[in-house]
Amino acid sequence: MARTSHLKRIDSVINTHLHAAWHRARTERLDQMSSVRIEQNMFELVLTCDPTRTGRYAAWLGRWRRRMWSIAGLRTMASIENLDALRLALKQFDSIRPNLLPANRDINLYANVEELLEAQTFLKSQDVRAARASERATAHAGSTILFDKDPWRLVRLNTAEAARWWGRGTRWCTSSRGPQAFDAYSSQGALLVLLTPQGRYQLATRTGEFMNAVDRPARLTEVLATAPSPLRQMLLP
Repeated sequence: MARTSHLKRIDSVINTHLHAAWHRARTERLDQMSSVRIEQNMFELVLTCDPTRTGRYAAWLGRWRRRMWSIAGLRTMASIENLDALRLALKQFDSIRPNLLPANRDINLYANVEELLEAQTFLKSQDVRAARASERATAHAGSTILFDKDPWRLVRLNTAEAARWWGRGTRWCTSSRGPQAFDAYSSQGALLVLLTPQGRYQLATRTGEFMNAVDRPARLTEVLATAPSPLRQMLLP
């Protein structure tokens, strides 16, 4: 019986989302029938990022997807890299949610992957929160912000502590506890982290290695397609 209730809730979320897609298609002067059909397939993939069996985060995922429309249009597709990063962030949030301060447990307080990853700063334990705050301060002291126009940010990593902080929730070797990986990369050239509406990426400037949050190669030109012009000029030849 409870499962039926969960399924009905997810169906309601899907219907609401597709209704919004219908109206968005009309606003963008796209064919509404085909647009809704394409979006239905896309949203089914997005819903697989929910780590719960009950669809606890389905409504939030709908809002996350619709924010993507406002940035790049209804027909923009969430890449495998985007979905992998989203899945990891939601899994982390769901695992720490019971230990968050009551006022910070609502998923709707967080708009994107970056904010979900920062939810750990609201853990109950005062000691943990103090440690996180100290870690954040140390990381920011070891970073240089090269570009900052929400939601786009470009950060140069100057220390292993900064690499660990900006790489939290990713699979980058430079985010490991030891400094060896960061030292190896940074000795060859600047190491940059790019924060975007769809997730975070790391760029080794000397080699041109550009990786997404799950440490898979990504295309810089595609990621920067909707970026502010000054940022594109900084990173593209």
